[in-house]
Amino acid sequence: LRPRGKDNSTVSFEPYQRTSPPRHEFYNYWLDMKAGGDGKHYGNVLLMEDPQSSVIVYDEWIAVEIMVRLNTVGKTDGEVAAWVNGKKVAHYKPGSPIGRHMSTFTPGAGSDPFPGIDFRTDPALAVNFIELELYSSSTEEGQTTQIMYDDVVVARRYIGPLTVGKRKP
Repeated sequence: LRPRGKDNSTVSFEPYQRTSPPRHEFYNYWLDMKAGGDGKHYGNVLLMEDPQSSVIVYDEWIAVEIMVRLNTVGKTDGEVAAWVNGKKVAHYKPGSPIGRHMSTFTPGAGSDPFPGIDFRTDPALAVNFIELELYSSSTEEGQTTQIMYDDVVVARRYIGPLTVGKRKP
């Protein structure tokens, strides 16, 4: 369901399994998100601006950082950005990136400037939880899909990847 602006909004960073190889994506819910082709409001996909740096590499530790800036009530000036291993792979803000905007925003595929995000209509709505999860729509029956998390940090500014050396799962 599309949020009403007073109840909730969601920012997710997850595998986009419609490309080969799979890449990271944002999967977000906000007030003026676009409906899918069937008229229903599923999460809107925001693809990474740097596809090569957002390819999912299996069996390797990576550093993922996400920035969420809530909108000023009455404006669509909300933003999201992502870094993978210290490299910025996306920054969605009013006017940028340029691409094709349907229920999936594809940078570089059209001439629509990204409109920005209106996460809320009530200033009391704030970021109030972080959930670590794995969503997979392509796990075969009998197959196990897992993800491991380590060194989870919440900060008010960009801190960059921790320098603890290469790790193996």
